[in-house]
Parts: sequence; structure tokens; C-alpha cells
Amino acid sequence: MIRSVILGAVALSAVSGCKTTPAEPVLEPMGEAQFASALRAAKADINPYYGEKKLSLLVDNETLAPDQRARALYARAGQRWKKTADKAGAKADFDEYVRLYPDATFANNAKIESGYVFTEMRAAESRLQSLQTLRDWFDDTWSLGKWDDAAARYRRSGLTPEPHQVYALQSTGYLCEGSGAKKLYNYGALTAEVQNLYWCK
Repeated sequence: MIRSVILGAVALSAVSGCKTTPAEPVLEPMGEAQFASALRAAKADINPYYGEKKLSLLVDNETLAPDQRARALYARAGQRWKKTADKAGAKADFDEYVRLYPDATFANNAKIESGYVFTEMRAAESRLQSLQTLRDWFDDTWSLGKWDDAAARYRRSGLTPEPHQVYALQSTGYLCEGSGAKKLYNYGALTAEVQNLYWCK
């Protein structure tokens, strides 16, 4: 009797273990109209850093067709190069575009633009080897994608960044509004742009 119960339990367990695994859900491809609208909105965002984040969401969207992802990747490369001063990120995007989509519409453009960005990066690296003001050092370091290093040095200095640097730091989450342990303003003329900002990371 006991043996029958055990064998029955084993048989039931074996049947349960043979249940088929549910199939992965099939992702519906993004329609062209929806994609074009999202791409336009990202490129038109008044804050270029927020626009870049939207483009990154598009690039990482698994429902895009190859042609759509190529266009989103090329758009992000241009955004990084011309609007957020992230030359390292721009070059990486241009190079990935050429590698993944060698026959795409802008493949030759991307290859040429990658060369331009590389030249600009070499110039920034060369300037960093010489004596620079903190403002210039920040701009060159930021342009090479070393945002943590650029922000950390300003934070340690106690100096207030220039307006365009404050904009970049706030847009990328290094500066927050309100009150915090490490206020941004310490020396110099107090302006409305910085009086309620503090270092949040």
C-alpha cells in the first residue's frame, strides 16, 4: 500500500515536471508613424540632455525594425556630438552605426563624422595635458564623456560652475534644487540660477 502511494506520487511529480514552459510573448513591432513621432519629439526636446535620454530609450526599444533603430542610433550620435558635448558617446554611436548598418542611408556620413569627432577628442586630450582653468578643464573632460570626474572636481573646489556647466550638471542629475548638505554656491556673486542648487551626487 505504501509503495503504491509513493509510486503514485512519483508519477504525478513526473507529469507535473513535463508541463510545457509558456512561450515568450511576441513583441508587436513599433509602427512607422509612432516611431517617427517619438523620434521627432526626442530631437525637438528643449533640453538636449532629456532629448538624448529619449533617443536612448528608442535605441534600446526591442520592438524597432532594424531601419528604425539605425535612424535612432544616428540621431543620438548627432545629439551627443552637437548638443550634449559628449564626443566619446557620439563616436561610439557613429562607429556602431557603421558596424551594424554598413549599407544604411547614412553609413558613409557616419564614418566621416566619426573621424571629425575623433579629431575633436584628440584636441581635447591635448589641451588637458597643458595648464587650464577649471572651467576649460571641465569642458574638455565633460566632452570626453568623463562626467563623474568633471563633476567631482568642481564639487571639491567649492567654486560655482559657469551657467552652461550648471545647466549640464543639473540636466544630468549632479545638481538638485532645494537644500542639501553640499550647497553649490560658496564664493563670488550669487545668482538666481544657483542659489537653490546643491550637489546631489
